Amino acid sequence: MLDGISHRYLVECVNAVAAGKKWIDNKIVQQLLMSRSQQQAASRLTGRESEIADLVSRGLRNKTIAQQLNVSEGTVKMHLHHVYAKLNLGSRAELAWMAHGKGADHSGTGQNRLLS
Repeated sequence: MLDGISHRYLVECVNAVAAGKKWIDNKIVQQLLMSRSQQQAASRLTGRESEIADLVSRGLRNKTIAQQLNVSEGTVKMHLHHVYAKLNLGSRAELAWMAHGKGADHSGTGQNRLLS
């Protein structure tokens, strides 16, 4: 698992494996598929920014994310603003599209841009 993974996610992984299920961390797969420049951009995200970006890409609203992480909604918005700036994105929709491996990067290479 990558650095910056939440405790909740780690517990989910351990529980799945303990139940005999296979666990593949999508973030590791995505990182392996990214170009080096994409990895560098995504690697600039802090652990909290990555966590919030993941929750946004799953369709959660800022208020729900704030409650889940025990932070203010303003804090979520601030982290999300940093995510958009670091990944050169303009909206939640772009973030979700990118997180699910469907968004083209803005460099013109035609390769997918994914969250790490």
